[in-house]
Amino acid sequence: MEETDLDVQQSRQEFEMIQQSTDAAWAWNYLMAFSQLICSRLEYFNLESTKGTGIEILEYVEQNYCDSNLSLQQIADLHGLSVSAISKIFKVLSK
Repeated sequence: MEETDLDVQQSRQEFEMIQQSTDAAWAWNYLMAFSQLICSRLEYFNLESTKGTGIEILEYVEQNYCDSNLSLQQIADLHGLSVSAISKIFKVLSK
C-alpha cells in the first residue's frame, strides 16, 4: 500500500465498509476500481519519465552523498514525491 501512495487508514475504513455492506454489486465495483487504482499507480514506476526522474535522483545523491542531512525524506521533498515512491524508484532502477 505504501508504495502506491494510498492513504492506508482511509483504505482500511473503506474495506470495513465493504465487509459491512449487503450490496454485493457495489462492493465488487469498489474493489475493481481500487484494484485499477493500485495497478495504475504501480505502472507509473515503469514509465520512461519516472526512470528519468530516478536518474535525476541518483545524480543528486551522487553529488550530495557526503551531506550528513541527506535522507529519503529530504530527497522526496525536493522531488515532490513520497518516501515510499523514492524507495520504489530506487528498486526499479537497481533491477
